[in-house]
Amino acid sequence: MAIFFQYTAALFVTLIVRGSFELRIIGGEEVTPYSLKYQVSIQYGGRHYCGGTLVHPQWVATAAHCWKPITDRSYLIQVVLSEHNLYEDEGFEQVLNVSDIFTYNYYNPRTFNGDIMLLKLSSPAHLNAYVQPAALPQPYSTVPTGTTCTVSGWGVTHVYSYTLSPVLRSVDIEVINPAVCNYQYYGKVTANMMCAGTYTGGKDSCQGDSGGPLVCKGVLEGIVSWGISCANAMFPGVYTKVANFVSWICCENSVVQSSLLSQSKSCVRNCPCLTLNTYIDVILVCSESPEFRIIGGQEVIPYSIKYQVSLQFGGYHYCGGTLIRPQWVLSAAHCKRSNSSMQVVLSEHNLSKGEGVEQVFQVSGLFTHTCFNARTFQNDIMLIKLNKPAFINGFVQPAHLPLLSCSVRPGTTCTVSGWGVTDAYSYTLSPVLQAANVQVMEEHKCNSSYSGSITYNMICAGSSTGGKDSCRGDSGGPLICNGILEGIVSWGLDCARAQFPGVYTRVANYMPWIEGIMAYN
Repeated sequence: MAIFFQYTAALFVTLIVRGSFELRIIGGEEVTPYSLKYQVSIQYGGRHYCGGTLVHPQWVATAAHCWKPITDRSYLIQVVLSEHNLYEDEGFEQVLNVSDIFTYNYYNPRTFNGDIMLLKLSSPAHLNAYVQPAALPQPYSTVPTGTTCTVSGWGVTHVYSYTLSPVLRSVDIEVINPAVCNYQYYGKVTANMMCAGTYTGGKDSCQGDSGGPLVCKGVLEGIVSWGISCANAMFPGVYTKVANFVSWICCENSVVQSSLLSQSKSCVRNCPCLTLNTYIDVILVCSESPEFRIIGGQEVIPYSIKYQVSLQFGGYHYCGGTLIRPQWVLSAAHCKRSNSSMQVVLSEHNLSKGEGVEQVFQVSGLFTHTCFNARTFQNDIMLIKLNKPAFINGFVQPAHLPLLSCSVRPGTTCTVSGWGVTDAYSYTLSPVLQAANVQVMEEHKCNSSYSGSITYNMICAGSSTGGKDSCRGDSGGPLICNGILEGIVSWGLDCARAQFPGVYTRVANYMPWIEGIMAYN
């Protein structure tokens, strides 16, 4: 299908929609099998016709123009993950049906503005060494001109070909100055688009690649959308700018979050103590008031928990954290404060006195997860970059991180630590570092207690009889299981209640995000 735009009364230019066989990789090479773990093949009647990107175990982002050919037969769409060779069954593929389709409300099929669509899978993908979601960008962020990005797909490998590549291919291209690109396209490139290619031509996406990912420094920045011809030096590929649609993808009033998270109505950025949903009339103890907690534990041997961090604001402890690299600390997103007022203290034991071995750092960067939701605590994770590396010694050591999405087993005994209050009704922090042993709970039991509000990104841990838990002041701190950082103290109902264990961010699910942030910052 060729779509014609009238630029002037005398000038018509044929746009090749990278979805009219849908679009393409030219000038690239075959990728290492299964190395692009987020890449999706969208198939219709068993044949590949568009690319896509896994952004959540049950959601795929692609181009809205990939929907038009199949409007009346959505039941024939299948999404294939861990695909490499389209014509061979290699044993690692996950084939999932599509249960729902959401195109952006203001998508314009004539101009391709808002060319983005979400596919809800019939069941969550199984995350493993071959399948992982891509990281999303910060809302409304911009990729600098000249940044090298990677576009991938099974599209045609020659501009005049109509034969798809049998294997997944990719090519590195550069982000083009938007003003230059807009001039080349006679003013048709909107703020919701970005351009990428090479100034000499020869490298691009093409028919068959439409809807596929443009990944820059480990982040999904673009979706293959449209262009004039393929690999033309004068006309780079045009991509949907994902950063402008993150709110639509992530917020509670968007299609993704509303399907995952309770009954809440809007994107709330602060954390007052709010009722989680209309089905349970309870007040969540927000981890910011005055943060979360160790109950039923005991003082640790000084400096024995070498990865433990105290986050301080105005000289006072308010949250915990975990050293994971000499210059990086992992904590909860709801613990975010102003960079200039935060301090990170390592090798801390007694908050009320200096013991001579503390290391105190300023914060040079804060990175909260793009889809953190302060009402539901979904994606409650934050990376803190220190102004300089910590001195690793007998008192300070990074924690071990989990592998990919390996799940800690129910019944596993874990240790949670912090300076939080030691009584559910107290607001006085413990002066010394304390720890308690808790057991990982079965997800379905915890979800039942919390009326379905526990997501796949959370772990529940506590005691079946109550009396042991994290509490106010422990938020952001570590949950360590068999020597591995498995959880981050996040939220819960009250503290140390038998039926309501503490809820922790599941670190394993965020390993690609963690590694990506640290690698490129």
